[in-house]
Amino acid sequence: MIDPLSVVFVPGGIAAALVLFVGPLLALRQRQWRRQARARNARFRCARCDAALAIDALHLFQGAHICHDCATTLRSRFLIAVPTVLFIALGFGLRSTAPWVELEPGEVQRWDLFRRRLTTVGE
Repeated sequence: MIDPLSVVFVPGGIAAALVLFVGPLLALRQRQWRRQARARNARFRCARCDAALAIDALHLFQGAHICHDCATTLRSRFLIAVPTVLFIALGFGLRSTAPWVELEPGEVQRWDLFRRRLTTVGE
């Protein structure tokens, strides 16, 4: 039998661990990248690949100048990553609301049995 408390607290614990431990590490890495990017831009070099910057092909990324090749790479990555993340989030959102949707009245689904089990625990 599934413990109802684990259904509630395990995902919340995972989210809290990510926020508390991974978040600061990502912030430190971003700060390090910004420092490195400023140093490279001061020498008129690309903030990502340290290549020489062409004056006619400057691109701005997170406040730092990057070369045309890096800008093209980032543009293609974002065109793939952003819709992928949106579809995954949409899928999780639809999946989390699906247990409360009844297709036909009186039809017993597996999630419905779990919901009934949770209500009997509280009674």
